[in-house]
Amino acid sequence: MIRFLLIDDDDIISVIHPATIQRAISNSDIEITPSGTEAIALIDELIQSGEAPPNFIFLDINMPEISGFEFLDRLTDAERDFLKESKIIMLSSSVNQKDIDRAKSYPMIRDFVSKPLTVEYIRALVGLTN
Repeated sequence: MIRFLLIDDDDIISVIHPATIQRAISNSDIEITPSGTEAIALIDELIQSGEAPPNFIFLDINMPEISGFEFLDRLTDAERDFLKESKIIMLSSSVNQKDIDRAKSYPMIRDFVSKPLTVEYIRALVGLTN
């Protein structure tokens, strides 16, 4: 089972992306949170329950409460350690070079992708873990 965490406040994306992931990878488990704050709480719950971390995290840049960058900045050392094997992919609805450069400054970020995700991208991404 490949585990995905989608952190995005867009209601449409929260329907489209899980469907795309399911088409690409049938044996997937997908958690969706609409904010970075809720995602941190979910990560803490996973740590407390002894569950495995998500294999892949799709993180939107622009969200209410805290941005994707603020989400990364607020992770504790324990949360960072828990997610060390997770591949975090930053998502954006626009390709802004400043955002791309900033994303590259975070060692946890594996890639920067424009929305929407595609089946081909998901399959290629999962193929990188083999």
